[in-house]
Amino acid sequence: MTTSGASSGKDFACVGGYTHQTSCISHSGHLDHAYQPPPGFDPDLWLGEHIAVSTEYVYSSDCFAEYAPDTRGVVFVYGKDGDIVKTLVPPSGGLDFGSRLAVDAATDTLFVRYYRFVDSLPRSYVAVYTGAGSWTLATTLSAPGTDTSSFAFGHDIAFNAGYLAISDPESGVLMYTGSGSAWSHAATLPGGGAVALSDEGDLFVGDDILFYYMRIGDSEWAYAGEIVGSTGRTIDSWAIAVSGDYLLTGISNNADSRGGALLFKRGVEGLYEEIEAILPDSFGHTEATFFGTSVAMSMGDDEPKALVLTGATTLVYESDSARAACVGGVLAVLALALLL
Repeated sequence: MTTSGASSGKDFACVGGYTHQTSCISHSGHLDHAYQPPPGFDPDLWLGEHIAVSTEYVYSSDCFAEYAPDTRGVVFVYGKDGDIVKTLVPPSGGLDFGSRLAVDAATDTLFVRYYRFVDSLPRSYVAVYTGAGSWTLATTLSAPGTDTSSFAFGHDIAFNAGYLAISDPESGVLMYTGSGSAWSHAATLPGGGAVALSDEGDLFVGDDILFYYMRIGDSEWAYAGEIVGSTGRTIDSWAIAVSGDYLLTGISNNADSRGGALLFKRGVEGLYEEIEAILPDSFGHTEATFFGTSVAMSMGDDEPKALVLTGATTLVYESDSARAACVGGVLAVLALALLL
């Protein structure tokens, strides 16, 4: 599971942000669910700016909302029926609460990034909430080896296969193991951009290049190489989604910031090969920009059935029928729900 990117699922894609709600879209691009903010909440909110999903719940943040005194940011937890079952607000002095989200789908342990000022300097943290239904604050993680965390800590967060990855452009990707209130720093790996974890615990990092590490032990990862496009070009990755043998990455390395996405499949030797390029021009979105700032895959029968890209609009692309549906006016992060 990741956020500021996507988490793999099989039935729905959840997207939100400037739409003032969190919406779940089926493979066909039709709106199936719309999770609304509570009555009386600021109508100009960016609900769904970041989203995480599990089997039972959808977590949707608005990190700009002044929901509680002297803080900024809120995370709403929705049940499958669309009702809000929990509202999480920042710890004292917390700002931009929910600027990144990740969830352990098996336990509904939730990881939330925020920052606060320490000695007049902004420092970022990742709050860990445990106990599905109650979501009590179990512990707060900060950059290891320092008295105060760096502001870059939590640039992106991913959880899968029992591992937590927290990227920090100032120091690398910090890998953690643990549960509840007990988390141990297992390793620090080079990189610091977008992150994603496979079901095997392999780590994918998007920065000026896209590369990955294979997990070779309980707390050990080995550099496995760079993932390049079909022409051998380096990929400047905005966001990453991984599920099974497939990897979807948003790309930003074009001259006009149009963006797009590349879909890769892992071969028998473990190498990832590009099998499809998805560009906004292909669907008539000639004025759109920043496609691929968030990406997600909806899986079925062990292969992608729908690919979702966010940018100035959201593009839902059905890979098996080469058909696209567009949901307008979205500037936000999406995730794929495991709703049944």
